[in-house]
Amino acid sequence: ASLFNISVTHQLQNMVRVLLFAAIIGYTWAAVMQYPLKVGDKLELDLGRKGIKVWQRTTKDGKQETTRFCGPAERNIACGSWVDENFETSSAARVTSGGKLIIEKVTVADSGSYSTPDDKPRFTKHADGSVSAVAGTMIHVSVFK
Repeated sequence: ASLFNISVTHQLQNMVRVLLFAAIIGYTWAAVMQYPLKVGDKLELDLGRKGIKVWQRTTKDGKQETTRFCGPAERNIACGSWVDENFETSSAARVTSGGKLIIEKVTVADSGSYSTPDDKPRFTKHADGSVSAVAGTMIHVSVFK
């Protein structure tokens, strides 16, 4: 009888581990906004927060690119286009003075994960002294034909 109890306990522990893992994965995906578009649609990402000047994306092929807001007199390779770590530009994009990212006509190559380093995590200190945090916004853009 004791061997049976050990086996059942072990099975319950494994089930709890699987359920906990599934809950963590579900919670993680819940924090990512999904944004489906068709080729040629206009993409506008606006977090409604002040101080956003830079947007970043990781395309579905793993390429990391950045674009930024530029004033009328500012000259920067990232003004009006996506730029990778080798300073090579790809498609057009612009960031408004209010922090909105705009791509006039998306292509399948614009699919990827979008975020801004200017959207800092938000921390909350609780009465018991503990602190919790909400990560910055991540938007997954999927462009379909």
